[in-house]
Formats: sequence, C-alpha cells, structure tokens
Amino acid sequence: MLVMLLLFQAQVMEKKFSEIKSKAASSTPCSCNYSKNNYKCSNSQCVITSLEQQVEEQRKLRILDAKQVEDKAAKIKEWVTNKLKELEEQNQYLREQNQKCNVQLDLLKNRLTHLSELSPNPHHKNK
Repeated sequence: MLVMLLLFQAQVMEKKFSEIKSKAASSTPCSCNYSKNNYKCSNSQCVITSLEQQVEEQRKLRILDAKQVEDKAAKIKEWVTNKLKELEEQNQYLREQNQKCNVQLDLLKNRLTHLSELSPNPHHKNK
C-alpha cells in the first residue's frame, strides 16, 4: 500500500516536473535557446532570463518538495495520534483489569484467612 502511494506520488512529481520544464522551455524569449548546458549565447539579457527561469524552476521544485514533506509529516502525525489513542485505551483497559484482579486477590486472601481461622490446624492436633 505504501509502495503504491510512493509510486503514485513519484508519477505526480514527474508529471509536474515535465510541465514546469516545458513551460520554461517554451517561454525562452531568445532565439539562441540558451540553456544550462549551452553557454554560447552572447546576449546578456538572454543569459539573465534563462538563469531567472532556472531559479524559478528550482523554486517551484522546492515548493513541491516542501509540500510532499508537509503531507508526509501530517500522515505521520495522524498515525502517531491514532497509535497514542489506541495505547491510552489499552492502558485504561489494563488498569481496570488490574483493579478487578486486585479486588479478587483481596477477597481470596480474606477468605483464606477466614477459613484458616475456622478450621483446626492439623499440626496442632498432636500436641
């Protein structure tokens, strides 16, 4: 289940990354198509624009990463909250059971004491 969720999230990220890349590539105003792998453009405005686009691309990717981290943190927090509630309920149940057992133990001790007082002790008969 978790693997399928992670695969789905990876596919969503790849799709978003492709969209960001295609938007960035289609909005380059210079005809030389300056890119991070092509440093031959002499037009400084083209270089600046391309670098700005790369910075914006990285910013968007970081925002997407931060969102994923937030989502995972929320899921972990929810799991921890549910687990804590479950353990608190179990603890309360065990406390109640312990209290019942202590009451039964006290009753048995009292009964044993009462029975030992009523019946003669066989070790004292021979004296």
